[in-house]
Amino acid sequence: ETIVLGQDQFAPGSSASVRVVVRSVTTGQPIAGADVNVTLKSDRAPVVYSGKTDSTGSANVLLNIPADMEGKASLVVQTRSSLGQDRIERPVEIKRSFKLFLSTDKPVYQPGQVIHMRALALNAFDHHAAANQPVEFIVSNPNGDKILRQQVAASSYGIASADVQLASQLVTGKYNLQAVLGDTTSERTVEVKPYV
Repeated sequence: ETIVLGQDQFAPGSSASVRVVVRSVTTGQPIAGADVNVTLKSDRAPVVYSGKTDSTGSANVLLNIPADMEGKASLVVQTRSSLGQDRIERPVEIKRSFKLFLSTDKPVYQPGQVIHMRALALNAFDHHAAANQPVEFIVSNPNGDKILRQQVAASSYGIASADVQLASQLVTGKYNLQAVLGDTTSERTVEVKPYV
């Protein structure tokens, strides 16, 4: 029998690691020297690995995921030994995930002032800058009304910034700020009130 261990989500432009274990169905003993062929199939050129199991009956498979591969794919694992052959296919997803950090120039603002927002976007996999990725800034007032919705492309350093001009007459209280990239959101709250 063949057992496939590993995550079902891979990041573009990374090395994905999968472990394939081959053992006898009847005795459960590991089978060394079994042929292992792994193919990652998508709408791009397939990523292929071939090797053999070691003395513990396992093969550590490394697949280099192309940077431009994204979306649904399938992992096809074929093994062959003196005891027979096996084929396992399972769905995987190639998707980018991000870490996002939102900051403002100060915690409290007066009506009429400008809130300067800045977001740092990193790839969650290798913590490199998420260059040129679209970051959306959303600002809501204490009533939940959106007073700003703006999309900005991050720089080559993964930094995006946006300003919101506060009206001189407005609802005071806690304003909710969000930076959104893909399925990742970073939030913070600032207070808007007159102060001396």
